[in-house]
Amino acid sequence: MSLAHNLLGAACILALTSAALIPLKERKPEDSKIKLVTPSQVDVDNHGEVRMECIFYNLVWDDIIVWKKGNDEPIFMDHDSAIDDTRFAIDNEETENADGGRKSVMTLERIDSSDDNTYYCGSVETNTFIPIRMRVKIHPTARMTPDHWPYIVLNLQPVSLKCSVTGNPLPKINWFKEGGQIPPHISVQGDTLHIMSAQKSDAGIYVCHANNTAGTAIAKTDLRVHAPPWARMAVGYAPVAMNGRINISCSYDGNPSPTVEWLFNGAKLTHGRPTNVGMNNLKQYGIRHDNHSESILEIISASPDYFGDYSCKVTNEHGTAKDVTYLSAMPSPPDLSLDGTRLTVTAQAPPTGIEELALFFRKPNESGWINKKSIAVAKGDQTGEKTWSKQINLSDFLESGQFEIQVQARNNYGYGNKANDMIRVTVPEKSDVPTASAPMAASSSVIAALLLLIGR
Repeated sequence: MSLAHNLLGAACILALTSAALIPLKERKPEDSKIKLVTPSQVDVDNHGEVRMECIFYNLVWDDIIVWKKGNDEPIFMDHDSAIDDTRFAIDNEETENADGGRKSVMTLERIDSSDDNTYYCGSVETNTFIPIRMRVKIHPTARMTPDHWPYIVLNLQPVSLKCSVTGNPLPKINWFKEGGQIPPHISVQGDTLHIMSAQKSDAGIYVCHANNTAGTAIAKTDLRVHAPPWARMAVGYAPVAMNGRINISCSYDGNPSPTVEWLFNGAKLTHGRPTNVGMNNLKQYGIRHDNHSESILEIISASPDYFGDYSCKVTNEHGTAKDVTYLSAMPSPPDLSLDGTRLTVTAQAPPTGIEELALFFRKPNESGWINKKSIAVAKGDQTGEKTWSKQINLSDFLESGQFEIQVQARNNYGYGNKANDMIRVTVPEKSDVPTASAPMAASSSVIAALLLLIGR
């Protein structure tokens, strides 16, 4: 190629370069535009990386491209880094494209939760910045509190289960109960599940699901509703015929399931026998019902050696409960009720019946029961298979004043125990008894009045 051709080519290149540079210097800030190539919202994984790109058009020739984190924290001024963080990198193309654009690319790697923010690309001269919202997706975590496994509460105790979660975006919480639905009396308020008064039926495994765009986390707790034991005898007094057969029944329950033992007059029964009493005619067995257990002590032949207090004692880790029944061929301690001066005495006995009530009375300041009145009980006083009831008008044999009353029932085997509680009665002053002349005088007055009216 000749020298002339080389010189001509150089001249053309110089002319084109000059034509491109002159318009750039003449541009004004208001002529500039910024185009966002990256979406305005970017979701990135934790520990991942991101690329953010803007194109600037018609920049003033000495304008400076700026990248910011938030509104006030510059990251790059052109190629100069404004922060000490090597995870950020910048790539600004120095040469304009054919359409006058200048591309700027900022990259960030090894992303963590602190990078979740709004980033801006813009320039100093235009003072225009375009936002790019970057959300860091962080897999959720979930933690149940209290974090005991199992979580044990007592019956009727209030319960609160809290599901503490982390993650980005903030996870949405859903509650479940394994094997069934959460009962309507249980309330859920966001991250907390409330039970106002825990019932045995509330026991089970409760599950908290925490969900966001990064995934799902699960937390569980095994709620167990425990209860102190209770015990209840079928009757407080068990009448039995001499050498008769009888079952003494004790219902009980608790959670955990309690152990049960029987005592006779305070002595523990071992394998159906008291440890300090020679009793051979006893059997013990149990039945499980839907919502409680039943322990039954069978007495095959109830001789006087077997008469006394039988206690059913149940125990679990939350306490002990006990109930007592009294076994005898003699009548039960009577129940006493008072209406004015009319006393009702009710007692139980074997079918042989009750023969007598011994009624004891005394003044409130007296001690002992010296005064006694014997009251016969008839067949007509029987009100049930093993129940007798007798009404007594105390004013028939007590003078006016205050008295304390106690009663004891007797059958052909002897006297039973006195009533568990005495009662107090006030007998009013007795009214004067009218004499025989008083009615006659009244009648004479009436007759005289009638004759007077007839005479008129």
